[in-house]
Amino acid sequence: PLHRLALPAAPPGQPLLFPYYSNLGPVGHHAAASAEVALIVQHGSGRNADDYFCSGVQAAAMAGLGGGRALVLAPRFMEPADGPPPSVVWWNGTFPEGCWRCGAESDPRASRDGRSTVSSFAVLDALLDALGAAKTSGALPSLRRVVLAGHSSGGQIVQRHAIFSRVPPRPQPFAVRHVAANPSSYAYFGPERWRGGRL
Repeated sequence: PLHRLALPAAPPGQPLLFPYYSNLGPVGHHAAASAEVALIVQHGSGRNADDYFCSGVQAAAMAGLGGGRALVLAPRFMEPADGPPPSVVWWNGTFPEGCWRCGAESDPRASRDGRSTVSSFAVLDALLDALGAAKTSGALPSLRRVVLAGHSSGGQIVQRHAIFSRVPPRPQPFAVRHVAANPSSYAYFGPERWRGGRL
């Protein structure tokens, strides 16, 4: 169940498409009308969104959110090795300019005009916006919470999105929570550091 989300491009041009997995159809599909929670599960450096999607569906069921009560989405940030099709946004994987887990802009070669880009943070914002629009329109009437969860490199982008992106990008009709698990680095907001198990 791989779907594509149309993203706003900068500069404005042909919309860029972003792939994501979903257990209940594209965002706003009637199959998700009973969803109370949306779980956005972010893959790590292996870019194996399909595996993370399956784990997310299993985690939702284990949490008692089966039977359509959880909408599970797994964004797929692509690089050239993944063979992205035309107009599907991808990152070149270089650090820091093409690092999707750092909030970098997509590679302009992914766009039809060869100039349009979108940041990886804007992709997550667009998913939140799509969920908010679906809730407001009545397509997701039961949705009350969105959780962005990531492991390893996925944890890096989730934590950085929480810090550097406007969350929510505009007021959303649900609570938003970020869960960063096992990133290789954390951002600290003060001088304190963990050393030898002590702060």
